[in-house]
Amino acid sequence: MAKNHFWKMFENKCARDFGGAGRFPANQGGALDFETPYAIGQCKTMKTGAARASYSVRDVMTWAREIEALAQQETARAEKWPVVCVKVRRGVAIRSETLFCLSMSAAASWIGAATALYATYPVTTHGVSLDRLTTFVEMIATMEPDTIGARVVLGRHAMVVIGRARFLQSYTFKRAN
Repeated sequence: MAKNHFWKMFENKCARDFGGAGRFPANQGGALDFETPYAIGQCKTMKTGAARASYSVRDVMTWAREIEALAQQETARAEKWPVVCVKVRRGVAIRSETLFCLSMSAAASWIGAATALYATYPVTTHGVSLDRLTTFVEMIATMEPDTIGARVVLGRHAMVVIGRARFLQSYTFKRAN
């Protein structure tokens, strides 16, 4: 019997957030960790305090573009949110917000192009750390109620990052019958 790993529980939770029943039943090794009637997604968890962080903001941007491209390749998936779900694990009993990440073009299609919706994440001062990005998104959720997330720009690529709590306040996904 397999252990109930945190990442499996995280994939199930993300799938349910987007109206699904759970993650794919087996480790398929594919580009997607879940697919629901409303979204396709990939999930990543990362522990902080490691000698070297396993993922960065650059990695998440790349995955967001790949998931969006995958959605555009198939007609059935074109009507689904292409999302990367990220969870930074800070340690026992230290909470962190789950981040829902979309490429900027996907966010413009699904949410709207108004830049006022997003606070600008200062990559030059905060860096590409996912822990710092998570802290920034948690901060704007309490201090900037008119924004729904953060806009992150690296070079010629951009993405939108929304905290799970703020996202679920705005969108409801119901399970298909």
